[in-house]
Amino acid sequence: MKKVYLVLFIFFISFSLPAATYYVSTNGSNSNNGTINQPFASWQKAVDVAVAGDIIYIRGGVYNTSGTQRTTGYCGLFIQNKNGTSSNRISILAYPGEVPILDCSGMTQQGYDHIGISIESSSYLILKGLRIRNVRSASGKTATGISTYNMNNSTLELLAVSGTQGPGFGINGNNNLLLNCDSYDNYDSHYGGEHADGFIFGRCEGRHTNTLRGCRAWNNSDDGFDSYGNEGTIIWENCWSFRNGYGTSGDGAGFKLGATRLAPLSTTQKILVNCLSANNKGIGFDQSEGNILIHLFNNTSYNNSRGFEFSNGGNLALVFKNNISYSNRNPDTFQSNMIRQNNSWQNGITVNSSDFLSLDDSGISGERNSDGSLPNIRFLHLASNSDMIDAGVDVGLPYNGRAPDLGCFESGGSTPAPAPVPVYVSSSVQNSTPSVIEIIFNLSLANTVPSPSAFTVNVNSSSRSINSVSVSGTKVSLTLSSPVVYGDVINVGYTKPSSNPLQTTSGGQVASFSSRSVTNNLSAPRPVFVSAYINNESPAWLVTTYSTELAAVTPAASAFTVHVNSVVRTISSVLVTANKVCFALSSSVSYGDVITVSYTKPSSNPVQNTSGGQLDSFSAQKVTNNVVAALPSYVSSSVENNAPSSIELTFNLPLANVVPPASAFNVQVNSSARGVNSVTVSGSKVTLALASAVRHGDNVTVSYTKPSSNPLQTSSGGQAASFPAQTVTNRVSAPAPVYTESSVENSAPARIVMKFNLTLANIVPATSAFTVTVNSAVRSISSISISGASVNLNLSSQVAYGDVITVAYTKPSSNPLQTTSGGQAASFPAQRVTNRLSAPALVFTGASVENSAPARIVMRYNVTLANVVPAVSAFKVTVNSVNRTVSSLSISGTTVNLNLSSQVAHGDIITVAYAKPSSNPLQATTGMQAESLSAQSVKNNLQAPIPVYSSSVIENASPSRIGITYSLALANIIPPPSAFRVTVNSAAVDVTNVSISDSKVFLTLKSPVKYGDVVTMSYTRPSANPIQTTAGGVAASINAQTVTNRVEDSNSPPVVIVNYDPSSYSGFVNELDASGSYDPNKDNLTFTWKIPGNIPVSATKGSKIQYLSPVVTENQKVVFTVTVSDGKTSKSKSIPVEILPYKPELEVAEVLNVEASSYQGSNYPYNILDGNLATMWAVNGDNQWLILELKDMFNVQHVKLAFHTGQKKESYFDILGSNDKENWEPILIKSNSCAFSGDMQVFDFPPSKTGKEFKYIKLVGHCNSEDTWNYISECRILGYRYRNPSSYENQIVKIFPNPASDYVNVRIEETNVSPDFIRIISLSGKILHEEKLDPGISEFTMPINLRKGIYVLQMGEGKVTLFSQKLVVNQ
Repeated sequence: MKKVYLVLFIFFISFSLPAATYYVSTNGSNSNNGTINQPFASWQKAVDVAVAGDIIYIRGGVYNTSGTQRTTGYCGLFIQNKNGTSSNRISILAYPGEVPILDCSGMTQQGYDHIGISIESSSYLILKGLRIRNVRSASGKTATGISTYNMNNSTLELLAVSGTQGPGFGINGNNNLLLNCDSYDNYDSHYGGEHADGFIFGRCEGRHTNTLRGCRAWNNSDDGFDSYGNEGTIIWENCWSFRNGYGTSGDGAGFKLGATRLAPLSTTQKILVNCLSANNKGIGFDQSEGNILIHLFNNTSYNNSRGFEFSNGGNLALVFKNNISYSNRNPDTFQSNMIRQNNSWQNGITVNSSDFLSLDDSGISGERNSDGSLPNIRFLHLASNSDMIDAGVDVGLPYNGRAPDLGCFESGGSTPAPAPVPVYVSSSVQNSTPSVIEIIFNLSLANTVPSPSAFTVNVNSSSRSINSVSVSGTKVSLTLSSPVVYGDVINVGYTKPSSNPLQTTSGGQVASFSSRSVTNNLSAPRPVFVSAYINNESPAWLVTTYSTELAAVTPAASAFTVHVNSVVRTISSVLVTANKVCFALSSSVSYGDVITVSYTKPSSNPVQNTSGGQLDSFSAQKVTNNVVAALPSYVSSSVENNAPSSIELTFNLPLANVVPPASAFNVQVNSSARGVNSVTVSGSKVTLALASAVRHGDNVTVSYTKPSSNPLQTSSGGQAASFPAQTVTNRVSAPAPVYTESSVENSAPARIVMKFNLTLANIVPATSAFTVTVNSAVRSISSISISGASVNLNLSSQVAYGDVITVAYTKPSSNPLQTTSGGQAASFPAQRVTNRLSAPALVFTGASVENSAPARIVMRYNVTLANVVPAVSAFKVTVNSVNRTVSSLSISGTTVNLNLSSQVAHGDIITVAYAKPSSNPLQATTGMQAESLSAQSVKNNLQAPIPVYSSSVIENASPSRIGITYSLALANIIPPPSAFRVTVNSAAVDVTNVSISDSKVFLTLKSPVKYGDVVTMSYTRPSANPIQTTAGGVAASINAQTVTNRVEDSNSPPVVIVNYDPSSYSGFVNELDASGSYDPNKDNLTFTWKIPGNIPVSATKGSKIQYLSPVVTENQKVVFTVTVSDGKTSKSKSIPVEILPYKPELEVAEVLNVEASSYQGSNYPYNILDGNLATMWAVNGDNQWLILELKDMFNVQHVKLAFHTGQKKESYFDILGSNDKENWEPILIKSNSCAFSGDMQVFDFPPSKTGKEFKYIKLVGHCNSEDTWNYISECRILGYRYRNPSSYENQIVKIFPNPASDYVNVRIEETNVSPDFIRIISLSGKILHEEKLDPGISEFTMPINLRKGIYVLQMGEGKVTLFSQKLVVNQ
C-alpha cells in the first residue's frame, strides 16, 4: 500500500508544479537562483536543473568555456537524458533581440574529443538563436560544433556554428527539424580538411527521419551536407551549399547523399527540394555509391566540379525533375534506368548567363531576414525572359504561372526585392592614425574600392588630397597626403562614381553625400621628458626637465619611481615649477651611484602642460649624478707577530689597486730608518715589506708623502693625503721556552723532571696544567717546583720499573710556564718520559686449576717472564698425594702453564714444586731467575658436574604420573612439589608428590591425562633441596617443556555422508548437503569445505553450502572436499561434480542499442555488453530499468546476468519483453540473484514465453537485500533467430521443423534450383550425414540421428554448394 501512495504523490506533484523559466547571463553566478535578476553564469547550470516544460533564456554576449569532461569527451554544454513531451518541451533560447555566443577556444585538453554542444538520449527539445564557435581538436581526436546522439522529436533553429576543426553539425536521432541553421568556416587542420563538413548525418541502424529547412553550409573544408552511410530518411528543403572544399584533402561536395549498409527500402530515403549547390570544389549533388531511392525536385547546381553524379543506383529508379545544371566543370552522369523529367538538359533547353538575374553570389552568406529566413539575393534567380520559366512539371510544390519553373527559385513574375542601401553613419580621425579618415556605414560593404577622386576632404577649409582608399566591413578608410593635427576642422564628401561605387555584397549602392563633419580625435601636444640630474650640493634633490612649460598641477609621489643602484629610493615630496618636476629623496645619493627615474601617468593630477597635453608614462630614464667622490684617510698601522717584517696600514675606505713607490713611505725602528722593499694594496689595507724584521719591544713609526704618480686612492679617484710619522703598534712576541725532555730517576721514583731550552721564571702553573699517565692510567700530581730550565712534577705515588709514562702540558690562562722576558711555553701533547728505575726480584704468587681447563695448573709470578721454557722435569705435581705427570708446559706473561697427563677432579688435593735447573731456568724479561720452590698448595676451582634435563613422558599405564629424565644419577634429595608447574591443555594441574630414582624424577598429578591432551612441565630451582647429583651438581631451572603424551585414544571418528547432484549446468546454483553425517560417540560435529578454483560459494563452514556453477564451453570436472571433525579426530570426503555447458546450441542475440532510465558516474548502460565483469551499469533507486533493442525478432530461451563482482547480497529484478517498446509482457517477475556471488547466472524463461519472439527486452531493478542500488555487469540473451517469418519466407529452400528432433523436411521453392546432394556437417566442417538426390525432386523428408547441438545443412550440385542453413537439433 505504501508504494501506491508514493506513486500517487509523485503523480500529483508532476502535474501541479508550473513550468520554470531560467536565465543565464555573462555577469551571473551559478549560486544564483536563475531568475532574470539573479541569473546563472553558465549554460550548463541552467540545463542541469531544467525539466519538461521549462524555458531557458540565454542573454547576449560571449561565454568562454574550457569545457567539462563527459562520456563524449570535453563539452562546452552537455545535454543528456533531458526529455520533454510533445506538449511540454524543454526550450533553450537566445534572449529576444540578443545573440549569445559559446566560445570553445579554451577547450585545449589533449587526448579527448571536443564538442561545443553534445546532446545524448534526449527528446522534445528546442534550441534557438545560439552561436557556437572555435571548437578546436586535440591531436588525433575529433572536434564537433553540435553533436547529437539518440536525439528525437527536437527542433534546432537559427543555430550557427563556425571555426570548428571538424564538422559543424553531427546529427543522430529521429524526427528532428533543423530550421534556418548555418555552418561555416569549419576546417580540420589535423587532416587537411578531410572531416570538416557543414552538416553530417552519421550511420544509424534505425530507419530514422530528419528534416533540414532553410539551412546553409559554406566555406567548410570538406562537404556542405554529408549523409554518407546514413540509412535513415533525410529531407532537405530550401537549403544552400556553397564555396565548400577548400581543404587539401576535403571532397568539397555540396550535397553528398551517401552509401548504405542495409538493404534498400522501397520508400524514398533522400529528398531534396528547392536546394542550391554552387561554387563548390566537388560535385554539386553526389550519389556517392548510395544504393537508396532518391528524389531531387527543383534544385540548382552551378559552378561545381560536376553538377549531378548518379551512376551507382543499382536497380533503383531515382527521380530527377525540374532541376538546373549550369556551368559545372565536368558533365553530369546518370544511370540509364533513372527517371529524369523536365530538367535543364532536356526538352531542347539551352542555358546561358542571360537566363539569370545575376551570377554574382554576393550576399549569399549575408544576414538572414528578420524572420530567420534566407536572405533576399538575385543570384541564380531566373530572368524574366528565361525559357526555364514555366518549363517544369508539377511535383506537388507551389508555383506561379501555368507550370513550375526549373531550379530552386520560383520566379513568380517579379524580381526579388532590391538590395538594402548602406547609409553614412559617421567619420573620424584617430590619434593613432592622423593621416587616415575612417567613414562608418550602417551595412557591411563589398570589397569594391572606388577611386580616391570619388571623395573630397577639406582641412581648415583647404582641400587635402587622398592617396588611397580601402574598404573593410562597414568601414571605408581614406589615407591623406599629410596628417591632420590637433584642433583641425575636417569635412568629407562622396560622389558616387560610374564604376566601382561603394556597395553591399547584395548590390545596394551608397548614395552621394555632401560635406560631412569629421570628428577630430587627435590629442593636444604632450610634454616630453628631456633630462634628469642630481647636483653635488643637493645630493637628496632630483630634478627632471621637460620640453614645454608645465601647468601647476602636482602629481602624487607614487606616480614616479626612483632607483638608486637598482634599489627603490623613497620620494618624500614633489615640486612642479616652470618646465621642471623636482623630487626630495628620503636619503642622499653618493658619488658613482647609478640612478634612474620612471613615471606612470596617474588617473588624477598627471603631469601636463598649460594646454592640457599630458605627459606619457616613461620608464627608467638615466639621471646624471654630479655628486663627487669621497677621500680615503689613514686609520692605524701595526706589525704582527706572525709577520715581523711587514707593516700593515689601514684606511677608512677601500683602495684601488694603484701602488705608490716605496719611497713614498718612511719607516723608523728605534729612531733608525728601516728600508721598505715593496708595497702592496688590498681593500682598505696597504702592506709595507721591510728590509729586516722588527723585534719584540722595538719602537716603530711610519709616514707617507703623496707622490706625483700612483698615489694611494679609491676606485672612484679620491686620493689619500700625506701624513707625518704615526706610531706603529708592535705585536711581536718575546721568545718562548721549548720543551726538550723528561725522566724519572731511580733515586726519586715519585718525581718527573721536565727540561726546557731556556731558563724559566719562578712562576709556577697549577698542577691541572699538566697530565701524567702511567701505563695509560692518569697519575695525579701533588706539587710543582721550578729550578733554572727544569720543572719538577711530584707525583702522588711512585712509578715502577718498566712502567710506561707520559706527560702533557696545556698552557693555562694564569701563571703559564715562561721566561723572565715573558716568552710563554706552548702547550704540547703527551710526551714519553724516560723510566730509569731498576727491575724488581722474581717472586712466585700462587697456582690454581680452573673449571675451564681441568688438566692444567697455572703458576703465577709477580713480573713478566721471559719465554725461556725449563724442562718438565723441573716441576713435580701430586694429586691426592700421588704424582701426576706433567706432559708439557708453556709461559705467557706472568704465568707458567703446566699441562697434566690427565684431568684432576672436583675436590682433588693438588701440590706443585719447582727445582731450578742448570739450563733454561724460569726468569723474568730482565734476566732475574726464579728460585726453587718446595711443594706449594694448588687451589682446585673445579665444580661438581650438573645434571641436565633430557626428556619427559606420560605412559599409558600411569596417566597420572610424569617421568622426567636427567643426564646423571641424582641424589635422593626431594624438591617440594611447588618447584614444578604442569599444564594440561593450557590449564594448570597440581603436583601431589615428587620422587627420585636413579636419573629420573617422577611427578604424581592430581588428575590423570587423557588421549590427545597437550601437557607441559616446567621447573624452578628452589632455595632448599634442589635436584642435584651426589657430588652436589645442582640442576638448572627448566622453562616449559612439552611432555610426550602416550595415553591411548578410545574415541571413534565421525562418519561422512554427502547428498549432492554429480552434475550441474553452468550458471545455476546447486547445493552440497553433508547434514546426514554423524559421530558414533555422539560428539558435536564441525564442517569445513575446500572449494576448487574460484567457484563462488555461500559459505566454507557448516553442514550445507551452495555454489554457483561457473560458465564453461565444454564439460569440466571439479572436486569439492568436506572435512568433518568431532573435536578429536577428522574425516575428509571428496565430492566430484561435472559442470556442463547449458544449452550450447543457443544463439546469442545481437543487441543494437541499450537505453537506461539513468546511470551513476562512469557506470554506463553499454558496460553490460563489453565482456568485462569489472565494469557495470549501476544506479540508485527502485524501478530503474534497461531496455535492450535486439537486431532481429528473437525467440528467447533464457538470459545470463552477472551482477556485482564479489557481491554478497541478493539483487531483485523483473524481466519483460516487447515488440514495439510500448506494450510490455511480463516474463520473470520478482526474480532474484543468488546471495553470495555476482558472477554470471542463468535465468530460464518459463515455457509459456519461450515460444514467443521479442524485439525488446527490459530489465527492471528493484534494489538489493542491503541497499537501494542496482548493479548489472554483464547481460547475454540466448535463444533462436530461426522463427523470423520475413526472412524465412524469402528463403529459396525451406527446412522445417528447425529446431528438429528425429527428422527434417526440405522444400525447394525455386524451380531453377536442382541440387544433387544434401549433407549435414558439424561446425568444425566434418561431414556427419550425406545423401544423393534424384533430379527434379522439390520436397522430401530426411531422418536424422544426431546429438543435441548446432549443425549446418548444405545442398549443392556437383562440387558447388548452392544453399547453406543452420540446423538446430534438440533431442
